[in-house]
Amino acid sequence: MRYAAKRIFRNLQNGFLQCLFIRKPVEVLLYGILLLAVLLRLGLIHFGLPLLLYEDEPLYYQHALGFGLGEWVIPYFRKPPFFLYFYGAFYYLGFLYTSFMHWKDYVEAFWQDPTYVATIGRTISVAFAAGSVWLLAQIGRRAFSVGVGLAAAFLLAIDPTHLRISPVVISDIPSLFFILAGAWFALSIAEKGRLRDYLLCALMITLAMSFKYNVFSMVFLLAGHLARYGKQGIFTTAFWHGALSDRRFWLALVLIPVVYLALNPMILMDFQTFWHDLNWEKRHMLNRNPMSSTQHWQIMASAGTILFKILPKAMSWPLYILGLLGIPWMLWRHPKQGAILLSFPVVFLLVVMQFRLINAKYLLPVFPFLFLGTAVLLRDFIQIALERRGIQFWARWRPVVYAALILLAAVPALSTATEYVGIYIKPDTRTTATRYLRQIAKPGDRLLMEPETVTLDNRITGASVVIANYDGKRFHSTPRIVKEMVTLNPEPIHPRYVLMDFSEMESRKDEQGHTYYELPHANPTYYRVLRQQYRFKAIFAPYTIFLPKDAMARELATNGFESLYASIQKNKTTRQTPGPLLLLLELHEGGSGKS
Repeated sequence: MRYAAKRIFRNLQNGFLQCLFIRKPVEVLLYGILLLAVLLRLGLIHFGLPLLLYEDEPLYYQHALGFGLGEWVIPYFRKPPFFLYFYGAFYYLGFLYTSFMHWKDYVEAFWQDPTYVATIGRTISVAFAAGSVWLLAQIGRRAFSVGVGLAAAFLLAIDPTHLRISPVVISDIPSLFFILAGAWFALSIAEKGRLRDYLLCALMITLAMSFKYNVFSMVFLLAGHLARYGKQGIFTTAFWHGALSDRRFWLALVLIPVVYLALNPMILMDFQTFWHDLNWEKRHMLNRNPMSSTQHWQIMASAGTILFKILPKAMSWPLYILGLLGIPWMLWRHPKQGAILLSFPVVFLLVVMQFRLINAKYLLPVFPFLFLGTAVLLRDFIQIALERRGIQFWARWRPVVYAALILLAAVPALSTATEYVGIYIKPDTRTTATRYLRQIAKPGDRLLMEPETVTLDNRITGASVVIANYDGKRFHSTPRIVKEMVTLNPEPIHPRYVLMDFSEMESRKDEQGHTYYELPHANPTYYRVLRQQYRFKAIFAPYTIFLPKDAMARELATNGFESLYASIQKNKTTRQTPGPLLLLLELHEGGSGKS
């Protein structure tokens, strides 16, 4: 009886593990890495909500939701239309599970509180991010070894740049997924050369470009095809005859533009706007100023910035150096796999080095391949060292040594990722200010909000939001957000509250070397009116301040904004939450304003 019970339990256990596709300890590690990647990113999904604080994200929501309002051919092509259609389809599925009868009401509810739609879009992005981690593990396993795949996947899972933009509706994350899928099928072309491998590789390239224009440099199809005939020698007639006469390659090549236009038919429907926006993007990247007609294009303009500033800082110096060393090592020790996998990042880097506007987000497609280089270099180093010394005992502990070296190299990146998550799982100061204003604002109250803070829209129930710019010019913002365009002086508009961005104070030193602070925008009228007619109401700080509220109020009333800022700097502790330092002022009873 006991034996039968044990056998039943063992069969149930094996069946459960098989259902999870976990049949080996290696797969347990892979699922652990995937779980780590997902948990880190899911914790950041609700950052900023109900405000949309990520750059460009509100614009993508606006256009994707506009499809259901009849705007099927939108006059916006600075991102591929398929990117907006793809996410818009998931927003529509979300609409089916709501109580709204009409799409218009669904969109209006989004502008009141975007949390529901934003959670859908950001969850899709996290799914693509987790898929990229899984694909990288499979690529490393296929091209090199199981350990290399797991190590590269772990490095991508904890990478601060990938982590930072994964829980955002942004084109870079799904594009990276399809880039890695293209690399997988390029390896399949080199190994098996089936027609379906050619077609699927072409499809992945097309999908990657349908999310982001500048990954047109994906040459995986060509690299995999040439690697298939590489055994014959690149300088032989047989090589070129076989490579050029293979119909599978040409069929896949033709498939790319055909499928691209099928996925993005709006390009043909409004080609003039598409061409205008495409040139705008080009000027934006090459010249920084898209409105300027002056050409500032320069060969390899950002090479030094990318290689010596952005990549080392984004990846951490240990992983970056190991990744750079791993590139020639892969080409020497594993020429076939190395040539295929490195074909895209090398060409891609040559393209983006021409840009004058560049940051770590734009270089994300390079990271997985540098992580593969790091993983291969360390694995081969351990293997060669043990073989030369003939150490049999330590050979059994090689996986442990390998894992320890990977973890050691990843310490700076892991520390940065941990710090980032620790900061951004907490409320942003702008979100906190919004919640507070919703509690105290009454219908008819007017809020003067400096543009550097945040657009609160109509989430302050019943209040009229007034937005000003320091230089007196009108401040442009997203439609539905700006309630009123006013000049700088708050006196004629009589707002009840003023929300200041107090984090932009400029540090100066006097002749004796003492530090003092100046307001960044010298407008005496503006600050004079604030001092005379407004009183200290609340402060929203990205750190703890050991300074009583009444003390801050006295400091502001007595010595002004500069002195208050200096006192805060002296009495703050370690940064704990994200966001700018915001100061909320309220019109006092003796003020001349009208609420």
